[in-house]
Amino acid sequence: SSALSSKLITGTRTDAEGDGAESITGAGFEPTAVIVISAVQYRFRGIGLGDSTPDDACWGARGDYTNNEQMRWDAARIIRFTSGSGYCWQATLDSMDADGCTITFDEMSEDGSNLDYALLFLR
Repeated sequence: SSALSSKLITGTRTDAEGDGAESITGAGFEPTAVIVISAVQYRFRGIGLGDSTPDDACWGARGDYTNNEQMRWDAARIIRFTSGSGYCWQATLDSMDADGCTITFDEMSEDGSNLDYALLFLR
């Protein structure tokens, strides 16, 4: 058996970039799985899990100054934050690539919010 390989990549999807696919590279190998930790402004935090199958999953937690905590489950996306007060983003894992992955981002609310993320690539 081979040893576990991992690489952490961080980034930001800005409001100006908005919707669209992005190739996230720098793993140094072709990953077989990815763990995503993401946040929007100070209001949302989430974790997502994905691999080369279409069975991705994520949990997004809403918690702001009102302490109104809500957990959201989504079995089709790697990132998902929704609320009635804006700051809404979601993303799907399109593919695992030779040096990272391709993710399609969807900014569901045009409110100036940015999505920060950390991807832990595994093989």
